[in-house]
Amino acid sequence: MDRDNPDSWYPDPPRGSIMVEIYQHQALWDNRQYPRVHQAFSEIWETEKLWVSFDRASMNPPERPDWKFTRAYLHWDMSLDDMPVRLKVQGVLYLVDAPEIV
Repeated sequence: MDRDNPDSWYPDPPRGSIMVEIYQHQALWDNRQYPRVHQAFSEIWETEKLWVSFDRASMNPPERPDWKFTRAYLHWDMSLDDMPVRLKVQGVLYLVDAPEIV
């Protein structure tokens, strides 16, 4: 994908998943070290000493007339069968302004 060419974000044929194989890419490290992102996770975990993992990365391009997101907007990344549930934290980082979803 070319960041400066939005048409490249919509391959033909479409990707079968929003998952993107960029594990350990410098862009992921840069995002994790961005001060506001680090601050948010530091507040959740009540420490500035965070462990970093890159289990997944995904890219969901904006909808447009010729491309609609066809999957469920809500999904669970864990099983509620494993009780009690320990604290698990996941972040979603939008790289452009996005409208608030209520």
